[in-house]
Amino acid sequence: MDQKEMEGLLIKMLDAVRPQLQADGGDAEFIRLEGNVATVKMVGSCGTCPFAMMTLKNTIETKFKELNPEIVVRRAIDTMNVSLVGVGGQGILLTAELLARAAAIEGLDVKKSEIHGMSQRGGSVVSSVRFGEKVYSPIIPEGQSDILVAFDRLEALRWGHVLKPGGRALLNKLDLEPITVTSGQQKPVENFEDRLKEAIPLAYYIDALDIAKKIGNERTMNMVIAGALSKFTPFSVDSWISALTERLPEKLVEVNLVAFAQGRNSL
Repeated sequence: MDQKEMEGLLIKMLDAVRPQLQADGGDAEFIRLEGNVATVKMVGSCGTCPFAMMTLKNTIETKFKELNPEIVVRRAIDTMNVSLVGVGGQGILLTAELLARAAAIEGLDVKKSEIHGMSQRGGSVVSSVRFGEKVYSPIIPEGQSDILVAFDRLEALRWGHVLKPGGRALLNKLDLEPITVTSGQQKPVENFEDRLKEAIPLAYYIDALDIAKKIGNERTMNMVIAGALSKFTPFSVDSWISALTERLPEKLVEVNLVAFAQGRNSL
């Protein structure tokens, strides 16, 4: 059987499971077959579902293996842009590393860039992570972030302009006053609540510091945020956990896994 015939049979097998996907508002598109690797794109509600990888493996790949037990199904996604913002010392860069590693584990191309603004003095820190089939630049074009992750609300207001229309934001319920405000050199932001709502219409909130305190380790706040962020990504939980266990020292893995799970379950 040549590749064209094989692809035709796989498309028919995908058609067989399509009603199951469409019942929940989702669907899938066959992209290509390279050797024993079939690339499939999840669309509709399946495109943003946190269980999309499970559906891909348990439903589509299982069906394809009836034809060839050696087939592996890989997920195709459009390039996704994530901006993570906050101040120095909040664990932003580690969270960005885990996001990038989870994407790589899923077989995607990943690019990452960072901006440090006097981070040791509480200056702004911005990390950009882009992933997809092929990513050519680590720089997210202005106003094209799909997701904004803000470790405190003032930085959310400062960087709200990076979101694309319809983009989503994950905001930590934390308000850090800049040194310029606490020292009296600058006035607090006026009409803060109204300006934040106007800048970021689609916001999801998490009290990551409070969750971390209840766990017994405030330094896990960033892992709580990472857990919540995982619900916004097309990656399996296993990929996130693998990224976390690879990156952290063994003695810190357990408490950070607890924080990650608490964050994920908070949304």
